[in-house]
Parts: sequence; C-alpha cells; structure tokens
Amino acid sequence: MTHRKRLILLGAGNANLQILRRWCDSPIPRTDLTVLNDTAIVPYSGMLPGAIAGRYTSEDFQIDVAALCKKARATFVQARAEHMSHAAQSIETDAAHTLEYDLLSINVGSTTAAPPDAANDPRSISLKPLHMVEARMNALEQRARAHRGRFEIAVIGGGATAFEISLALAHRLQSLSHARVSLWTSGNAPLQNHSTRLSKICTRLLEKHGVQLYPRRRVSGMDEAGPTTDSGVTEPANAIIWATPAKPTPFSFCAGLAPDADSFIPVHDTLQTIASATVFASGDCATLTSHPNLPKAGVFSVRQGPVLWDNLHASLHNKPLRPYRPQPLYLFLLNTSHDSAVMQYGRLALEGRWAMRWKDAIDRRWMHGLRDVYLK
Repeated sequence: MTHRKRLILLGAGNANLQILRRWCDSPIPRTDLTVLNDTAIVPYSGMLPGAIAGRYTSEDFQIDVAALCKKARATFVQARAEHMSHAAQSIETDAAHTLEYDLLSINVGSTTAAPPDAANDPRSISLKPLHMVEARMNALEQRARAHRGRFEIAVIGGGATAFEISLALAHRLQSLSHARVSLWTSGNAPLQNHSTRLSKICTRLLEKHGVQLYPRRRVSGMDEAGPTTDSGVTEPANAIIWATPAKPTPFSFCAGLAPDADSFIPVHDTLQTIASATVFASGDCATLTSHPNLPKAGVFSVRQGPVLWDNLHASLHNKPLRPYRPQPLYLFLLNTSHDSAVMQYGRLALEGRWAMRWKDAIDRRWMHGLRDVYLK
C-alpha cells in the first residue's frame, strides 16, 4: 500500500491561499492537505484600508478559509501553532493538537513593531492580527463619537500602511469636527524609501485631506499624554495606531527556524528554509538570503505562490525545484480613500481616480478567484 504524504499549510497568507485554491482543481496525488490557522475568516490586506474608510463591506474583503478547505477536501484546524519538532516533523497547537507532516509551508505574515509600554496601554491599537482590525476600528470610531473635546489619533509609521490607514481614518471620521488624525514618521517625509516624486505626492495628499504630518519623529515610547520620541517630543493622543515596519512572529524563533527573535525565517531561492528542506516559508515571515532587503509587500507573496506550488509538488515527488526570482519592477498602488489611488512603477509615480479603478479591479479579481470557488 502506497504511503500517503502529509502537507500542512501553516497560516493563510497570499501564497498558501494559492496552494489551497489550486488544490480545489488539482490536488497533489496521494497527499493529504491540512490547513492550520488561528481564524477561519481571513481579511485580504490589500482591501483593508478601503474597508476602514467604508468603501468595502466585510463580505468584499474577507475569505472563508474553512469553506475553501471544504471545497478542496482539505482538513481545516483552527488553532495557533505553539511548538515544532524538526526531528518528529510535527507541530503542537494551543488546542492540544499534534499534527505530523512530510512537508510544511509557513505563510504566517508578521507582527507590528511597538515599544514595550504600548502592549498594555488602552490607547494603543495594533494592525495585527489583521482579522481584529475591523472590530478595533469600529471601537475607535465609537470612542471618537462619544468623546467631548478634541480627539487626537496618532498613526505611527512612515510606510505604505501608515499612509493608507491615516487617510482611511481621515475619510471615515470626516463628519466629526473634533477628531484629528496625525502621521508620525522618523523620516523626512512619508514613503521616503520610494521615489522622491511618490513621497511628494503622498505628502501633498496628507495635507489636502487634513492629516497632520510630523516628520523626523522617531517614537520610542509612550507617556500619559501620548507618544514620545527619542528627542523627548510628545503630543497628546487619545488613540495611537502602530503602523510601523514588520516584525517577526515569535513562532519563527521558537520553532528553531530563525537565528534569533528579531530575524525572519531565512529561505533559499526555492523557498525552502535554511533550517530544514521539508519546511518552506514565504511572504512577510520569510527573508530570501539572496535578496535580504526585499520589501515586505503582498505583491511578492502573491508572486511566490506559483513557485511554492511547483516546489511543493516537486519535493513530494523527489523532482528538482525551481528558484523564485523577485521582479525588479513591480506595480505599487496606494488607496487614498478619497476616490483616488497613488501609482508607482519604477520611477513613474502618478495619482488619480483611474488608478483607484485599476487597484479596485486587481483587488476584486484576487478576491473573486478565491471566494467564487466556495460560493458556487
């Protein structure tokens, strides 16, 4: 009797979701698929700012992973991975499951960097995990509406997420004259790691839509008033949203896949981890050793999906694996939440309603490719 192989997808990120989607039509022969994720409903991060602004409903941007598993005839386990044994090739969960695998694909994303004193402060709002963001934003709006006097919201970060979330909140709360959104960045301008033109466009849009920009403010902690910087500057804030750079999940180090708690999982070009040839990692939780400075962006996780599929298939059948090569140029679209988007491709940077129509079409096509499978 032929031994059946066991493939586990840990996490429901963009790359693993593609594996699950392909499984619905073309399951790998003699292989059992299990999906381990801590929630059955997963939001698509690309549409999250639009959802915060009110452009999208929950149904528009949420994926039912359990339903997709049912369609694929895969086993869905709703739990959080806590321990991993390389020798036994097994994962233990917080729900007392022990799951054994022949191959493991990790696509668990990342967490948000924040100072230690932010964890227990009721004013702090984290954007991770993603499935909690909608409820947290609803609670924030309720607080703002009930508040008497000025209600200050400080968004900490200088990247794409901070820019989009700032404008999404400004749009959502525009009817509240006492609510104000500010963006704190350690750089001289938002998105300064991108082209100068893109940064200037984003700066102009923040000013246009009433978001106060505080450049050159590296937030290092919090006090009773609000966020504090390395230089001792502070401003009052009723809510502080952490949209800071990605940080590794604790599991990566605890599982022996990352060299330390501050490192992402190092992987070869094949997406196999350095620690084990039977463990693959992709998306934000992984770092390509050949491209250590590759941005943590969803576009790369999406492009890794087809390579991951081919290599899982090849590995299960002892065939050669192919490398993932990041594209040197990629389309970068930011939702302004005011019926337009900012687009960058190479050195070209533009803003307009047409760009939002383009982004909306791309996002909806991605969602339809996943949701239509189990809604038929």
